[in-house]
Amino acid sequence: MAGIYIHIPFCKKACIYCNFHFTTSLKNKQALLEALLIEIELKKDYAGGEIIETIYFGGGTPSILHQSEIERIFQAIYKHYVVIRNPEITLEANPENLSGEYLAEIKESGINRLSIGIQSFHDRDLKYLGRIHSASQATNCVKNAQKAGIENITVDLIYGIPGLTKKRWLENIEIIRELDIPHFSAYSLTVEEKTILFNQINKNIKKQPSEIQARHHFYDLCNFAVKNNYEHYEISNFARKDFISKHNSSYWNGKKYIGIGPSAHSYDLISRQWNIAVNNDYINKIQNKEVFFIKEELKREDRINEKIMLALRTSNGLNVSEVYDQMSDNEKQLFSHVIQLQIDNGFIIPIDSHVFLTREGMWFSDRIISDLFLT
Repeated sequence: MAGIYIHIPFCKKACIYCNFHFTTSLKNKQALLEALLIEIELKKDYAGGEIIETIYFGGGTPSILHQSEIERIFQAIYKHYVVIRNPEITLEANPENLSGEYLAEIKESGINRLSIGIQSFHDRDLKYLGRIHSASQATNCVKNAQKAGIENITVDLIYGIPGLTKKRWLENIEIIRELDIPHFSAYSLTVEEKTILFNQINKNIKKQPSEIQARHHFYDLCNFAVKNNYEHYEISNFARKDFISKHNSSYWNGKKYIGIGPSAHSYDLISRQWNIAVNNDYINKIQNKEVFFIKEELKREDRINEKIMLALRTSNGLNVSEVYDQMSDNEKQLFSHVIQLQIDNGFIIPIDSHVFLTREGMWFSDRIISDLFLT
């Protein structure tokens, strides 16, 4: 089965840490929506006729869409694709958009999973991050969604924020338990180039995040998950039984997916392609029937490296025999040597034919995984 990702590149305000593709201008919203509908039809054969299992509205801020606009997108998808009965359909949303009326509308449209960009349940942290919702809106929107009958809810949190004490961080994640939220994602605050935060730090307006502080927050998070029966099924993702994200898991499990909208990525197991990330160019090229994406054929080394990266990020671990089958003798020898070094360092643990990242290995995963790549 395959998934469809739809990128909605509109936000009310730019978050200081965000480097995703978005705009705060809604001037071309309708033109972009029309382009999305055209692309949905153009991509109908991309996944080789595989059944669609998940639909994911990401962004940007997809909750900027009205009910009628969401329904037009659904109509196009169901017209051109075969979709399973009761697919997982996720809408990313910000707390300030989730009124009781809007929640009722999107549920009626078919949205059955909400991914809410909470980031923090404390006003001090929200102010640092430049978010426009308040702590009270953060808790209230979750309660309102539950009242509206949407049980499959995930929230995003950010840790490693300068000034975020251990006490306040533990209070943050304790609210997840109190609200009975079945899934959450948590990310360390990173300073990306070309973001407002990057410029503010360079001008000494804001403090640089501390890696040591962030690491302690991550370990607190892991302890909380174990204590409260959340499966730590991917480095940044935690879920109660039956609430693991099917859509995101399709990425980590190497399934096909179709990306719709500017900057969206698609993957068919053979090649990867990504749409141009300029709204006007995306719209014009689709309208003029021109190529609007860049395509890359994946080499053998690319596929092996991607398998290593994605599998090690998950609780399923990496099946070493599967990558050995695709390696030369020299590559196997080098890979085995690096694996053993990471086992000796306490970053990887072997169990039968699989290897898994330890808690410490998860924290240093980017470095460990890159060391394992074929070059």
